[in-house]
Amino acid sequence: MMHKAKITLGIGMILILVAATVLSTNAMELSDKEVEIKLNEFLDEALDAGNITDAAVMVVDKNQLIYSYKYGEVKTLDEKFVIGSTSKSFTSLAIMQLMEENKINLDDKISKYIGADILDENLGSQIAIRDLLNHTSGIRGDVLKDIDHLEQYGQFFYNNNNYSLLGLIIETVTGLSYDQYMKEHIFDPLDMANTSAGFYNNKDESFMPGHKVYFGIPLETPFSWSKEHIPAGYIVSTPNDMTHYLEMYLNDGKYQENKLLSEAFIKSMYSAGPSIEPEGNQTSSNYGMGLFFGERSGEPSYWHPGTVESYSTKMAILPEREIAYIVLFSVNDIVTAKSLYTQIDDGIFSILIGESYEPLNENAYWFKHGIVDVLLLILLLLAALPLVWINKWKQHLKLGVKFWNVIFMIIIHFVIPITFMVLLNQFQSFYMLFGFLTDAFLVWLLSMLILVATGVYKVVYIYRKKVENYEPKGL
Repeated sequence: MMHKAKITLGIGMILILVAATVLSTNAMELSDKEVEIKLNEFLDEALDAGNITDAAVMVVDKNQLIYSYKYGEVKTLDEKFVIGSTSKSFTSLAIMQLMEENKINLDDKISKYIGADILDENLGSQIAIRDLLNHTSGIRGDVLKDIDHLEQYGQFFYNNNNYSLLGLIIETVTGLSYDQYMKEHIFDPLDMANTSAGFYNNKDESFMPGHKVYFGIPLETPFSWSKEHIPAGYIVSTPNDMTHYLEMYLNDGKYQENKLLSEAFIKSMYSAGPSIEPEGNQTSSNYGMGLFFGERSGEPSYWHPGTVESYSTKMAILPEREIAYIVLFSVNDIVTAKSLYTQIDDGIFSILIGESYEPLNENAYWFKHGIVDVLLLILLLLAALPLVWINKWKQHLKLGVKFWNVIFMIIIHFVIPITFMVLLNQFQSFYMLFGFLTDAFLVWLLSMLILVATGVYKVVYIYRKKVENYEPKGL
């Protein structure tokens, strides 16, 4: 019996040790120097390869900051960045607070809170608050005044106007401005003293200058912001402040002694929503209420990226490991963001869960931009050819104006440019193209204008020649 008892005790001790090892691995001691070295080495190489201007990366557990990283001109962790669409999670948090206080219901139609001067009542009566949170409202357009119809209601379509309307609902229900409500009910309880949802001063020395990329070269760009889209993408925060926000999620709605939201309501933000196409290391992806959620490398997590004209952000929470991180860049590069920025984020994620990561190709950035720049140059040259060959065209015209020559001229100089303009605006609005792909948009616009201007010149030239050669017949 004693022998069996010893065996049982021995097996029990082994199981305890195994469980302790698993739990230890799950919690992952990020203060471990080896992990810190891996993150530093990866970020040094990756940010250079991605041509990132300035960056900050912060990792927290439930109680404290456990890793920080500064890059470029970031001198302190209180520098201000625009956090882009990560702002949506803040707006969703505020909506859930009002929901928990029984001031709104997620199934309320938004016409109850949004006036007809903002949104047609017939449209508002079809959309519930939940639809705005999940991006399933059917709303399209870049600004609120663009909303004149709904498309594919109930299907996921990411649109900033959804969260701009949620910001207005917060103002209507509380009687406070969006900025004031966020300060009193979210920023102050989270001790986010340097975070703002209001007016921004570009001359603020703690404001990290943003950059747009022109033909592969990041250039400092004065910050422009949209007041109506602050709830969707223009909250300003700092690396230090964002760690408090992440700790709140890891503690199920609580930061230190302040309870912002109950555990049930916090979890409802990332527990149900439409499924969407996974990206990067995501094995599944859904959009909840202001947060994406699913699995990344088989690891349950929830996250939200953010991009505005000259800043990029990514925050992610790993609930089972009880860690979270925030990545802040003072640059936005649409050409490489989907690949290189995603790869940088995936690398951080992989290191944090103890997996191997794929280093960035140091030539990938310039290769991608080189392809785009060559295509833009070809477009500009093709558009300029009719102008360069204008004297040859005049010589050819002396042989006479033929019907097919006129048809060809109309197609080249008017039909093609106008068709391209209409189709491109259907694919993506000029407002967004100018804001996020300024260099490519301006080259394309210049090319179209050259074609049209050359066409107008040709029409005027032909008309004048006809007038000069006109001989009135006698009576």
